[in-house]
Amino acid sequence: MADQTNSIQPGDRFVKTEDPSVVWVVERLLNLPDLPPHLHISPEGQSKRILTFSVSALLDGKLFQKVDPPPA
Repeated sequence: MADQTNSIQPGDRFVKTEDPSVVWVVERLLNLPDLPPHLHISPEGQSKRILTFSVSALLDGKLFQKVDPPPA
């Protein structure tokens, strides 16, 4: 599981496969006792809405797809 956690960093960007119009940004990684690794994501450009997902859910290609950072 540690390998999965190391593959995601704050600032990484993802879209939900069912709604690719919203880009979700990893805000922070969470270590919750007795649970697999989780993280907070929020819609890009909006900081008021935060969702919590497991790292494995974010890496599941059926649920999310990683997207490139915006051009500089």
